[in-house]
Amino acid sequence: MRSEKELREQQTLFDWALLYENVHPELKAMFHVPNEGKRNPRTGAAMKRAGLKSGVPDIWLPVPQGKWIGLVIELKADRNRVTETQQEWLERQAKYGWKSFACWGFEAAAKVVAEYLGFNPGQFMKEPQKILEWLPDGSVAERKG
Repeated sequence: MRSEKELREQQTLFDWALLYENVHPELKAMFHVPNEGKRNPRTGAAMKRAGLKSGVPDIWLPVPQGKWIGLVIELKADRNRVTETQQEWLERQAKYGWKSFACWGFEAAAKVVAEYLGFNPGQFMKEPQKILEWLPDGSVAERKG
């Protein structure tokens, strides 16, 4: 289940994106997959039949850049960890040509999005906490802020 802090970090990311949409209209394509949350068994079963899948990354930006099809981000807060299922999704998407990251905090996610689209994320941002990148060869690289 998503923490309140993680929700706030994600809301801040989308608020930040809204500020840049006029200059970088690609940000209008960025969206969140609402996969988290507790549901009663009947609703959960119906949603799975309708295509709900566990571990799908939180944020998708289906905008091609260079050799990449798009960008996916699993957003985390504090000391939350990437689950095995989330890792599988990130690894799979990297192999399929998506730039795939796990980012801890709004700053890390904004930095990844801005770099992907080729602009400066903002001069008043703190240093990102932690960024992991899933590479097409199946390896994972930690990036420093």
